[in-house]
Parts: sequence; structure tokens; C-alpha cells
Amino acid sequence: MTLGRRQLLKSLVAASLFPAIRLDRSSPPRSRPLLGLGGDPDWLAIRDLFPLAPDWTHLSSFLFVSHPKPVAEAIDHFRKKLDSDPMWIEIAAFTDAEGRPFAAMKRALAEYTGGTPAEIACTSNTTTALAMVYHGLRIRRDQEIVTTEHDHYSHHESIRYAAARSGCGVRYIPLFDTPAAARADQIVDRIARAITPATRAVV
Repeated sequence: MTLGRRQLLKSLVAASLFPAIRLDRSSPPRSRPLLGLGGDPDWLAIRDLFPLAPDWTHLSSFLFVSHPKPVAEAIDHFRKKLDSDPMWIEIAAFTDAEGRPFAAMKRALAEYTGGTPAEIACTSNTTTALAMVYHGLRIRRDQEIVTTEHDHYSHHESIRYAAARSGCGVRYIPLFDTPAAARADQIVDRIARAITPATRAVV
């Protein structure tokens, strides 16, 4: 799935909202309009959100990315909170004293991605989240997990451990033959055809 320009812009706008749920609102988030005249993206303004060296073309992704300013400011805010009071995280998570920022974050994510806050779980990182999901599956020996040949190592290893523990089967399917020629309808069709009555999870 590719991220279109408008989707990217929406992501940056959503990221800029996170400082709004900060508990200490004495420092308002930086703001510069990301939309120009006519509602078109102001790419110079968007580029200015990232403190990237201007003499490089940055194509990094995954964990090797620069944070836009609103996200970096929110991270710095919470880092200082934790440095000044390590117990703050427990108070914020489980009491009303700090305004329940985790609940606010889940509401914002649910509004952005769809669904409800109850369907969103906050974890430390993707690898941990995958392990929790796969090892939380109630799956029998006569059932299976379907995944793709293209997934990250952390997916495949978490699935392998979960399958070894439960005795279930695992099938790896290709979503396309040639990456450059991959089509969304072909990918959906291959996943649909891979599902059988024994399939417990498609990941």
C-alpha cells in the first residue's frame, strides 16, 4: 500500500494534534499552516517540520525516521515528565489525577484510523505487540495461521514460536509474483483464496 500525498498530510496533521493532549499545557504546540491556498499541501511547511539535513535526499522508513516537530516536542515533554517523576506514568495510566492521557490518545487514534478506543492497545513497540497478539491466540493443533512470504522477521519469528507452542500449522503465501506489477485486487484475491475453514488468523 502506498501513502498518497494527502494521506501523508493527514498523518502529519494528526501528529500535530498529539501535543494538544499534553498534561502541561503551559507550552502551546508550534503551529504553521500545512495547507496553502485552495487547500493544497504546503510542502515547504511540511518539510520544515522535520529537522533533516537539507543536503541529503532522505528515503528512510520504519524506525530510521526523523520525527516532525510536534511529535519531537511531545516526546521531549513526556521524557522530562518521567525524568522529574518516574511514578508519573503509573498515576497517568490508572487514575484521573492527570487527565488520563492514554485514554485521550486512544480516542484520537480511533477517530483517525476508525473503530473504537476499546479496540486499540498501546504497547512499547511493534515487535512486542506482535508477540502479544500471536501468543494470545486461542488456536488448536488442527487450526492454522496464514501469513505472507514478505513479512518482517519479527512477524515470522513470533508466529513460529506461537505455532511451536500450540502445535498449529503455519502457511506462508506470496501476495504477488513481481513486486512492480503487484495490484491491490490480486493481493486481496490471494489472501481470500488462502483462507480455509482451518484458518484461525490471517496476519
